[in-house]
Amino acid sequence: MKRIAAFISGVLVWGLLLTGIGFAGQKDPVKLFPVSVQFVVNGKEIVTEQEGQFYNGKDYVPTAFIYKGTTYVPYRFLSEHLGKRVEWDGTTRTITVKDINENASTIAFLTIDINEAPEEIQQWVERNRKNEATGTRNYNGKTYLLVTRGQKCTGGYGVTITDIQDLGNEIVVKVQYRDPAPGAMVPMVLTYPYALAVIDKTEEPVRFDTAGMATKVVKGS
Repeated sequence: MKRIAAFISGVLVWGLLLTGIGFAGQKDPVKLFPVSVQFVVNGKEIVTEQEGQFYNGKDYVPTAFIYKGTTYVPYRFLSEHLGKRVEWDGTTRTITVKDINENASTIAFLTIDINEAPEEIQQWVERNRKNEATGTRNYNGKTYLLVTRGQKCTGGYGVTITDIQDLGNEIVVKVQYRDPAPGAMVPMVLTYPYALAVIDKTEEPVRFDTAGMATKVVKGS
């Protein structure tokens, strides 16, 4: 039991570190050493896009690191491969782990450009795209889903709606952010990245899974 508790606490610390929380009262910088390890869950190896790293929704981060002789792994990376869903509340700084609803179903959606949307939806997008936000709007038998990055001073930023799930009691919209790589050559121009998707009309509550990014929720108006 002690070993299990120690392992879980280590995973929790790493999960917190990924969100920018350091060790309380730490006077000296913490030295972390990324290490490439092999993960096998129920006999199946986990293969990531980049060796030794996984995409957390915004950046590629190490799948494991060593600190004072102990190996830590990201909480989200481990939990999701164990069939759990990880949620992050930036307001209360709370990590919640839930069982994935076996009755969940994938919702078909279409990503569209603002110019392809009805005039009323275009105006709604324009009113909100200068802020970093998420929102929904029902119109003419459809539900429109909006994710915005706000005003950015350069190019290279983006946002994508990657998946939409119906959990029975809510709709979950999976969102992936993209930022320019450090030192990358990008256009020096104001941009307003956004993602707009449309699904059949739903009256269920919609939750945007923004991988820990705090966003403003806008009303459908």
